[in-house]
Amino acid sequence: MMTELVVANGLVYTTTPKNMLDALNAHTGALVWQRELLSRNGPDAGRYYLSVVNGFLYINDGPSLDAYNAVTGALIWRRFIAPDEGM
Repeated sequence: MMTELVVANGLVYTTTPKNMLDALNAHTGALVWQRELLSRNGPDAGRYYLSVVNGFLYINDGPSLDAYNAVTGALIWRRFIAPDEGM
């Protein structure tokens, strides 16, 4: 699994091999928040794409596009953009 790293407002956002979305303090490396991702593989052979805009962290997570509060990690919304593979 691979991810595009994003750094914004003193935080580093990344994904882990254990299907987690992490926000780390850019100066200390301490975990600020962590969320479990919906998909286990990401939309592109395990690659996730992250973007931070206007206080929101966006990630395409397999069949969905998710928006999180970039500071707290609260899920703001999820939109399904592709059918599940089993459909």
